[in-house]
Amino acid sequence: MLGAHKIIQKRDASLGLTSMFLQANHEGAKATKEKDGFNPPIILLGGWLSELTYLTPYMVHWSTGSNPNALKTVYTNADFMSAGIATLAWLSFSLCQLHGANGKIVGAPAAIIYSIGLMIYFVTLVFKWSSNGVVTDVVCHTSMLTLVAIVILLLVVGVHGALKREHKIAKIISALAALALVVSSLLPYGDLRKRCIRPDQAPATPDQEAPNAQVPRVRNKRKLVVYIRSLDAGSRLYWAVYCIYHYDHTYFWIANIASVILSWIAASISISEALRPAVGDDKAEAAREELFPGSIVSLMIELEFRR
Repeated sequence: MLGAHKIIQKRDASLGLTSMFLQANHEGAKATKEKDGFNPPIILLGGWLSELTYLTPYMVHWSTGSNPNALKTVYTNADFMSAGIATLAWLSFSLCQLHGANGKIVGAPAAIIYSIGLMIYFVTLVFKWSSNGVVTDVVCHTSMLTLVAIVILLLVVGVHGALKREHKIAKIISALAALALVVSSLLPYGDLRKRCIRPDQAPATPDQEAPNAQVPRVRNKRKLVVYIRSLDAGSRLYWAVYCIYHYDHTYFWIANIASVILSWIAASISISEALRPAVGDDKAEAAREELFPGSIVSLMIELEFRR
């Protein structure tokens, strides 16, 4: 009996050591996965793509002759809302997942990049609200206070680790962020429905507009549409790969994959629609664009045409 008891004790000890070894191996592999990530050049590439998306309204405003009405026809309210919702979704998720196992920091580049992007986005909102070039005191003070509150919140959550990924509130925020990311990818389809699926509700052609219409013809609109949609689709693809590579969250994985698919479909439809010959274009202008695209002769013909 005593010998059997010792054998059982040795077996239990062996099983305990095996269990401890497997658990330690699992934790070590998890910690290694959370520690490893994109190298600095790839992270800089993602940051560059993301900041370009936030600077797109300024590029469109400059390219369309600094006319706010022309800006609305190229970079619509749906685009503004989509960028804002996607930024909040990614920023909230990255903050909830920032503090990983064994006290390791996970996804710090995403939190930093989207924090900067959110601040640029708020400045862009002020720029959008001041369509006449004048910023009111209410808009200015509200924006500044909001930015200060965001900075304080980021410091509290990021530095002190007030929100852990194991907390229930963090799991709820992460799930809502996944849902918001999909919603942000669906918003551009509202504009596509008006332009493609419901052509009867499409914007009026230049020949149909009133003579004193405030919205000028955007001569480089096609190039801007290709640029905007390609940049958005490329940025979402990058962050989807980043999410799969860095985080272990099934819902946000699925949301990013769905976001990439939706954004690429929207980009394909928008680009194909933008590159089609526009109905109602002036025949002389269409011929000029076809024969002499972007040349000095085209400029000379344009000046003669304006006379």
